[in-house]
Amino acid sequence: MVGCNECIMCDGLENQSFCINNTQLTKEVYMEKKTELLSNKNSFHQFPDDHTKSYNFNSTNVTGNCILFSNDIEN
Repeated sequence: MVGCNECIMCDGLENQSFCINNTQLTKEVYMEKKTELLSNKNSFHQFPDDHTKSYNFNSTNVTGNCILFSNDIEN
């Protein structure tokens, strides 16, 4: 996203405002939906409290968390 403000869960937008899921909304509707989303933020996916697990995807011989498509790296 380039030059955007007040956009939530959007991708690939340029110079937009008041968008949710790439849908343009009026400022009033956007603010209502934003408040609703933030009041339910505990329902968003969160990593478990067990930080001993690493969350790596398609990686081998790595240490650290949230490593993507990598090999032979440390932290």
